[in-house]
Amino acid sequence: MTMFRLFKSDKKYPPFAALNSYAYKGSYFVRCAPWLWVGNYATAFAIKDDKPTMITMDPWPQSIFLAANGQMTVSEYVYFTASQYSGDIPELLDAIIVQELDKLIGLKIVELSLIQTDPKPEHDKPGK
Repeated sequence: MTMFRLFKSDKKYPPFAALNSYAYKGSYFVRCAPWLWVGNYATAFAIKDDKPTMITMDPWPQSIFLAANGQMTVSEYVYFTASQYSGDIPELLDAIIVQELDKLIGLKIVELSLIQTDPKPEHDKPGK
């Protein structure tokens, strides 16, 4: 019994109200834009107002964009991110992730899928 306790997580998760009410919590999210590294920042290329646009991301959207490999659902990503905290998990962590994900979707650099899917090859790895 003691051996199993070593591997059991006693992490206390917040109720994640924003995640629980999010219509797309069971959807997978995947990059759908080419991107590259500019210094320490992921920069995606999108079309905005019929013009090519470079989008350099702050840390939160960058983390979500880089995780958008089509293999995790939104819910799985929120819980994975929460599990990375060694102390208390921020109460609004799920709301921040959902809000930032929605922004990336609005920019058309991330899209949702009902099934696991890989990014297109030109969206999977950073360009040169």
